Amino acid sequence: MIISILLAVRNESEHIMTCLEHLENLTLPQGVKQVEICIGNDNSEDDTWEKLIKYCGNNSKYQIFNISPSEKSKPAKAGVLALLAKRAKGDYLFFTDADIKTPKNWLWAHLQMHRNALRPSIVNGITYPIGNNWLANFQTIDWWFALQALSLLSLLGISPTAMGNNMSMPKQLYQDIGGYEATPDSIAEDFELSQLHLSKKGKIYQQSNFKADFALTLPEKTWVALIQQRTRWLKGALRLSIVWRSMFILSFFIIPLLMIYSPILFVGYQIIKAFFWLFQFPQSLINKKLIFCLLVYELYYIFIYGKALANHFLNKKIVWKGLNY
Repeated sequence: MIISILLAVRNESEHIMTCLEHLENLTLPQGVKQVEICIGNDNSEDDTWEKLIKYCGNNSKYQIFNISPSEKSKPAKAGVLALLAKRAKGDYLFFTDADIKTPKNWLWAHLQMHRNALRPSIVNGITYPIGNNWLANFQTIDWWFALQALSLLSLLGISPTAMGNNMSMPKQLYQDIGGYEATPDSIAEDFELSQLHLSKKGKIYQQSNFKADFALTLPEKTWVALIQQRTRWLKGALRLSIVWRSMFILSFFIIPLLMIYSPILFVGYQIIKAFFWLFQFPQSLINKKLIFCLLVYELYYIFIYGKALANHFLNKKIVWKGLNY
């Protein structure tokens, strides 16, 4: 078995070396004879490409491509990944980002889920953004809630989406559904690929062991950048069915209504949330700021996603990787 890891990069000089060091340390699962790392440089304006040449140039494990805009059949990241997937030799495609620190057992954890799946499927891993300040800790809690929801829905047989920074699928499945070339143009390319898969009666499995084999990523550094990121995510999420959109809108009102009309229920909800989090979150990542952020998370949620929703309906431009959308 051959595994191909696909990595699209643009202006990632600050992060790329750490990412590659973690990919180098991956444990090779039994039955896997080769891992190739396919990296596409998406017209970076910094020295990302020069660092790739220096680090990967003489290593046969790496396939690096300096991709020009004219080579891409799709815009932005989707076009790079589409080219990498065509050139990949692997039986499985693993997707990650340059700001991700993959765990040593990353390949093994995904392959175990693929082997237990009833049919070829997408597997979604667990990722936590980690930092020392308040904003970073709010993002850690935010991702934990989102992944818990995906895990619960996966257990119920419901698969709304996958996350492209920690995702895998058989290459044959990718080809059968048409790959990124068959998705609509979007800055939420992972969402579009997962929707294409689901439209063909596919399934997405979410890893559910939140204390092991998780990847780490860098949080957004400013509130402005965070809102931009969430607005980008909403561009995809708001294309879900009316049921999902209605549930998202209702989520803004449930907690405030509990606080006003049933304080006892609200306190009970907070206690259950805290206990559930303590049992489901890696102990090594817990700090005092994180606990406070957990307790007031709903205020953060209403502010961040309310602002992102407003940006979406006001059609405000999104700046991502130095490009305007």
